Amino acid sequence: MIKKINYPIVSVVIPVFNGSRYIKNAIESALNQKEMEYLEILVVDDGSTDDTAIILKSYLEQKKIKYFYKKNNGAASARNFGIIKAQGEYISFLDADDFWDKYKTVLQLNAAMDNPKSVILSDVLRFTEANSNISTFGKTSPPSYNDRSSYIKSLFFLKNYEMANFHSALVAKEALLNVGLYDETLGTAEDWDLWIRLAFKYSFAHISKPLLYYRKHQDSQTKSYALISTFQNQLKVVNKNRNLSMLGNLDLNKAVLERCREFSQILENRRSIHGLLKIVIKLVKNKQTLHYKGTVLFICECALKICKLIIRNIGR
Repeated sequence: MIKKINYPIVSVVIPVFNGSRYIKNAIESALNQKEMEYLEILVVDDGSTDDTAIILKSYLEQKKIKYFYKKNNGAASARNFGIIKAQGEYISFLDADDFWDKYKTVLQLNAAMDNPKSVILSDVLRFTEANSNISTFGKTSPPSYNDRSSYIKSLFFLKNYEMANFHSALVAKEALLNVGLYDETLGTAEDWDLWIRLAFKYSFAHISKPLLYYRKHQDSQTKSYALISTFQNQLKVVNKNRNLSMLGNLDLNKAVLERCREFSQILENRRSIHGLLKIVIKLVKNKQTLHYKGTVLFICECALKICKLIIRNIGR
C-alpha cells in the first residue's frame, strides 16, 4: 500500500503542441487514475496555435490542471519546463496523443516503494485510431534489468519502436536533475538518450503489464526526411555517450551499424535513394565506425540497394 505522504507525490507532465484533437483523452486518463489524490497534472503548451488552450479552459476553471504556455522549442524543452515546475517527488510523462491505464500510477508507486532508487517502467501497447475506433497492436516490453553493464548494452541495441517504452517511466525528480534532464539539442531520440544516461546511475524495475497506450499515427515517421532526422539523432546519442559507456568500441560500432541496418531497410522499402545515400555519407564521416570491418561490408550492401533502386526507376 502507498503510504500517506504530503501531496503531490507524482507530477504528470504533459507536453503539447497543436494537440487539440487528442489532449482531452490524455488528461482524462490522468484524472481517472486510482489514488488520484497523489497527483498533480502539468500541461506545458509549447506554443500551440490551434484550439488547445480553449479545450483546456474547463479544466483550468475546475482547478484540475496547471497550465503553462511557452514559446515553441520542441518536446524536450516542454518536458524540461514541466520537470522544473513539478512539485512531486516522482515524475511521469504523458504525451498529448497517448493515454494511460487507470492503474498506472498506483502500480508504479507501489513498485517504487519496493525498489528504491529505481526507475519504474511498464509494457507499452501501441494503437491506431480511425473513426473513433481504437485498434491495439504490438505490445513492447523494456529489457530485463539484471546488472548495469548488460542493461546499458541492451539499451544501445534497442529497435527504434522499442524506444517508446521509456514513455512509460515513473522516475524520481532528483534522478532527472542529477543526470541533466532531456537534451534539447536533439529533435528526436531525446527520450532514448535520457534512458541511457539514467541507466549509468540508476537501476530499473519493470511492471509486466501495458500501462501506457502509445499512439501510432497513420503518417508518423513515414516521410523520408523525418526518418533521416531520427536516424541522425540516434547516431548522435550513441556517439555522445561513448565516453560514459561501459561498452567497448567494438560493441558501440555494432550498435551504430544496427541503427544503420534498421533505417536502411525502412528507406529501401520506401525506395528512398536520397535516404540511403545519407546513411552511407554519415558512416563514411564517422571515424570511430569507419575502421570497423562490418562498416565496409554494410556500405557495399547499401550501394547495391541504391543501384537496384536506380535501375528500377529507369525501368519505369
